[in-house]
Amino acid sequence: MENLTEQDLESIFSGKKKKKKSSITSAIYIVVVIFVIAVSIFAILNFGALKNLITYWYQNEFGINNSSPAAVVTVPTIPNDKSSTKIKVSTIGNNILKIDALNLEAPISWRIENTEATVAKALENGIIQINGTSLPGEKGNVFITGHSSNYAWAKGSYNSIFATLNNLVVGDIVHLKYQDKLYVYKIKDKKIVSADELSIMASSPSPILTLMTCWPIGTAYKRLAIIADQISPDPKNNIDQRTPVKNSSLPKSH
Repeated sequence: MENLTEQDLESIFSGKKKKKKSSITSAIYIVVVIFVIAVSIFAILNFGALKNLITYWYQNEFGINNSSPAAVVTVPTIPNDKSSTKIKVSTIGNNILKIDALNLEAPISWRIENTEATVAKALENGIIQINGTSLPGEKGNVFITGHSSNYAWAKGSYNSIFATLNNLVVGDIVHLKYQDKLYVYKIKDKKIVSADELSIMASSPSPILTLMTCWPIGTAYKRLAIIADQISPDPKNNIDQRTPVKNSSLPKSH
């Protein structure tokens, strides 16, 4: 065996280093490609939700508000409290929910049975109130759910209606019209819970509104819940809930 010179050794180890460097580069390239493909698939599947988020950002950034004109009325600051405050009340049609802070307006379907097929079908036409929870004007919890995202090919025009729901903050106002009467709610809490957390759908001693959607966007892993107090009309005039039904699971709204 011939003696290896210093140049021979340098050439051998230099080749190994280049080969090792090439392997690392290839691995990084593969990871980047997989990441880009995954992001692209997510964007395609959740195009509507991402569009709503970008639109909300743009309107909020540049102060654009497409809400219809609102009247100014005086309502209680807190239910059953003697203090009062002036708020803007939107002009909306019957069976409509409107949130001016999000430039959001959607039709509501009432008394929807909490089965996966029935919920999925009803959500094609807007947002839904789950049967067994309270109706506006009753004591308890008016529980409404809607899509934060859905497959791009899914039927319906409201597949990402609640995509921007997480942008609401305590103090924001929600308007809802039911049986030609306008109800005004003031947000008091926002929470993210597990998909089997039934407490957000439970009744309440005071009239509240709960808006729920699946979270994070593009998954049904958890639920985002917005909880608001009724501040108009006077909640102490609400009647007892007429047809309570026990709900054993949270609806899936994607």
